[in-house]
Amino acid sequence: MKSDQIVVAVFPSGGCLVYSDWIQKGHVVFNQLDSLPPPVIAKVEGYALGGGLELAMTCDLIVASRDAKLGQPEANLGLITGWGGTFRLLTRVGGGKGQKLFFTGKIIEAETAYAIRLVDFVGSQSEIEAYLPSLREDVCKCGPVAVSQMLRLVNNSLSITVQQSYVEGAAASCRCTSLDRTRSRVAAFLESRQRKRG
Repeated sequence: MKSDQIVVAVFPSGGCLVYSDWIQKGHVVFNQLDSLPPPVIAKVEGYALGGGLELAMTCDLIVASRDAKLGQPEANLGLITGWGGTFRLLTRVGGGKGQKLFFTGKIIEAETAYAIRLVDFVGSQSEIEAYLPSLREDVCKCGPVAVSQMLRLVNNSLSITVQQSYVEGAAASCRCTSLDRTRSRVAAFLESRQRKRG
């Protein structure tokens, strides 16, 4: 192993914990998944704990089976999240709820995860199998450039100022309206409204 592949963290007690490059590789993989242009949907069946939940949270939407269990139980082992879980969990559920999950290491049921907005849909296997194609179809009906631009804006919203978000939103809107396909969609929409009034 090369020295640049090791991160050494020194703690006040004098202890030293050495992480190999697998943590850094995990960040690379999770960040690549997080930055894909199309929306990515995680399907959670069974347990999504620690790194498993961190992986699910890199996705844009999370669907979970009714028997799914989710949590960040690292604190029970004296550890913390290693792959962006602190940021992603707090972004999804807010400070108080996220901190409670971190500090207690509690594992929660899928319905509770839905109630705190950690997951976006909970159902039986058959309900999930019906929901996912419907969701995909709804997303695919939309303009692909608009969806990818909106996803980029949402993902960037926490790292830029409000003023920057206005500028980026206007630029993304211009990119979308410059497309022939978008113009055709808008024209068809306006025509249908005119017929309904007419």
